[in-house]
Amino acid sequence: VILSGMDNFNITANSGSFICLSVGENIIATAEATGAPMDIAFPPQETGTFIDVVITKQNYYRYENQLEVIPPDGPYCMYKSHSLNDSLGNNNYKADFDEDIFINIGVKNLGSEDAVNVTATISTTNSFVDFIDATEVFDTILAGEICNMNNAFKIHISNAIPDQTQVRIDLTASDEQEKSWESKFFFVVSAPKLTVGEMLVDDSEFGNNNGRLDPGETADLKFKTTNKGHCIAKDVVCTLTAFNQYITVNTEEVILPTLSTFGAAYPKFNVTVAEDAPEAVMAEMHYSIASAGYLEGKAYFPKIGIFLEDWETGNFNKYEWITGGSQPFTISSETPYQGSYHAASGNINHNQKSSFMITYEVMNNDNILFYKKVSSQLDYDQLKFYINGTLRAAWSGTSQGWTQESFPVSPGTNTFKWEYSKNSSVVAGSDKAWVDYIVLPTRLVTTLFAGPDDAICENLDFQCLGSATNHATVNWTTSGTGTFSNSETLYPVYSPSEEDYQNNSVALTLNITDNDGESFSDEMILEFLSTPKAPATPVGPDYVDLKETNSTIYSINSDPDASGYSWLLEPEDAGEIVMNDTSAVINWNPDFLGEVSLSAALLNNCGTGDFSEPLMIIIDNTVGLISFDDNLQLLIAPNPNNGNFKISIKSNENEAIEWSIMNYLGVKVLSGSAQNASSRLELFINRQDLSPGMYVLVVELNGKYYSKKLLINK
Repeated sequence: VILSGMDNFNITANSGSFICLSVGENIIATAEATGAPMDIAFPPQETGTFIDVVITKQNYYRYENQLEVIPPDGPYCMYKSHSLNDSLGNNNYKADFDEDIFINIGVKNLGSEDAVNVTATISTTNSFVDFIDATEVFDTILAGEICNMNNAFKIHISNAIPDQTQVRIDLTASDEQEKSWESKFFFVVSAPKLTVGEMLVDDSEFGNNNGRLDPGETADLKFKTTNKGHCIAKDVVCTLTAFNQYITVNTEEVILPTLSTFGAAYPKFNVTVAEDAPEAVMAEMHYSIASAGYLEGKAYFPKIGIFLEDWETGNFNKYEWITGGSQPFTISSETPYQGSYHAASGNINHNQKSSFMITYEVMNNDNILFYKKVSSQLDYDQLKFYINGTLRAAWSGTSQGWTQESFPVSPGTNTFKWEYSKNSSVVAGSDKAWVDYIVLPTRLVTTLFAGPDDAICENLDFQCLGSATNHATVNWTTSGTGTFSNSETLYPVYSPSEEDYQNNSVALTLNITDNDGESFSDEMILEFLSTPKAPATPVGPDYVDLKETNSTIYSINSDPDASGYSWLLEPEDAGEIVMNDTSAVINWNPDFLGEVSLSAALLNNCGTGDFSEPLMIIIDNTVGLISFDDNLQLLIAPNPNNGNFKISIKSNENEAIEWSIMNYLGVKVLSGSAQNASSRLELFINRQDLSPGMYVLVVELNGKYYSKKLLINK
């Protein structure tokens, strides 16, 4: 059997078995068994329903059974329905990131008896959900009745929750007999999903309009930025950081007020390329975007210029070309791919060759690209391309014009050779090969970069991220007195000193000697950040009478450098703090009386700063006490005082009075009586031994209690 209202059933079956639950001709759930116990979810069924269970597996007998849905004995309160109220957010009745949400809940008593004094609480294992109000009192739920409560619970959704996260909420209901029942429900949260795409180079205004970065050029870089989530992202901060010494980023940051879920934005950054940038050197840059708790980024490696041989010099003198064979390649203007010139094979006879080649050291994993054209005897007279003596491809025939070819190249010394060779007979086509527009892989040159300027929190070590090529030695130095874990490597860890912290920053310099014996250096500035300073004392009521209110609001000034705010109530059982950045609402514990302290602190990326000087708050409850009326006058002077003061009591009635002074732990520290105070009773008190704090003078007259606050402040 299965109890009505249940929405899952635990089944164990052989791994790979197919499980099917159905009611009549309608399938309500399917699953593939794992060999271990598993919960199969299905819609809750009404009493009297029969659920058919069928389990099948190849080479196994078919299993069939039937479950009857029955009502439970006694009360049995389970989740029935829910809806979301996000009127404090965008009011779209859905759960979105960074929202406070009320949950309207329906609970049904599926049992045969009434559930008395029902209390429901919710919980979750999802770290992106916080509870502001997780408890609701339903009182009595009659058997078979559905009890709906609006705004029963209140939760906060994190500003970093991933888009389309399904949140599971566990609901526990219990009654006065300490019976409890567990059920669950789900909802999906929408959020932005930031993505970055291609980088576009626009050098039309300040450059040569060839769509790439070149030495000495100023250009705009545009980055495709999209939001593939289900919520608009606001105030998206876009930054670009150069991780090389040849690029200067002239734009600090770009802020997109909104980034919708349709289309793309292209934030623009202006950059300048150094005049002395080597040909085709890679210029590493990091682009990042951030909004609320979401951060996305990508590294880009565009080349500065290209290592190009286009023969426009009219000869082989631009680079270290070597020609060879029976007749060498020559520079011609017959039919170039682009420009005015191209390389053409020499006029050779049968069994002869014509070639040209170049050898140099390649900096990184790269590619070689060129255009070629062949007009020859198919399959016999061929243009061949070699890398380090290994044939990579050969072309022949007369059916194609100019075509592009590309091959990967490894770092290190490489020889690239183009060779046109003929066999022993037959001439076809023009009997020639042409090569043009060769984009060579980047040549090894000396480069170094200490890294971009950076900042770390105090008491943390810094991971250096230097880069260098063609270096023989490496040595890091500092303008401070900190130490490197190993100053002779590109990636040491720097441990700042106390003197470094006092100076707020240091310069870290990367020094190298290249393989030709030349020395180079580059520096970066490392700044030290600390936690925020303590804010001013919170502002708000310093006396709270629970007879009048059960919650009060406190605030501090906002700080532009703070990323968040924290509040501290001591003792913590005095109440519950609901924090909202620079303000806090305290829901006071009705059973607590006495003195509490409230402090606030600022947060930044380095952590929580010092807490403020506390605001001391007196929590009182004057239920049954009268401050004053026509029958009695109370006066304390001076008030506040140092423990030396006068009490004046005057009554319109000729009746005995009782008076006492109590501290806020409810302890009586002084008391007395008088036969009547119709003429005015004056008491001179000298109790400088009393501790500073709030006290209450209570006077009893004819069964009525009168009170007045007394503050001792030394």
